[in-house]
Amino acid sequence: MNLLAESIIFNGKMLPVGFVLCSFESSDTTRETGIKLTANKSAITPFRNKTNLYSAQYEDVLKFSISLIKCNGEKISDYEYTELVDWLTSPVTYCPLTVIDFPDVSYHSEVIYYAVCTGYDEFVVNDICGLTFNFECNAPYGFSPMQTYNFT
Repeated sequence: MNLLAESIIFNGKMLPVGFVLCSFESSDTTRETGIKLTANKSAITPFRNKTNLYSAQYEDVLKFSISLIKCNGEKISDYEYTELVDWLTSPVTYCPLTVIDFPDVSYHSEVIYYAVCTGYDEFVVNDICGLTFNFECNAPYGFSPMQTYNFT
């Protein structure tokens, strides 16, 4: 699954100016959420022909990719390449990855994942060069910042 958003903040540092998140997948395809549950239930026996649902558990943690290209379609310079790779692959433990969504999305403004980069790939599509970074989270979902309200 590719992560689509306006920008990201990872390990306290924001995506450099001049880069955008991108995806070359078709917009009419089904988008996988990455969240899969397994139902923990009782067995069917001759004396009980239906199951009891005890609980559900997540199958795995959330994994996604972030693809980056330069806004103007230029090739990423060696310096920019090194800076991006060093920034995103240097943490050896889960770090906050804040996804800043597009301004017209009303249901949330940002989501925080605790993630670590597990690798990256280079790609070229129609003479556009970019990098795809693979992330693995410590949970099967993201977190929304806590909001507090005062009532009198």
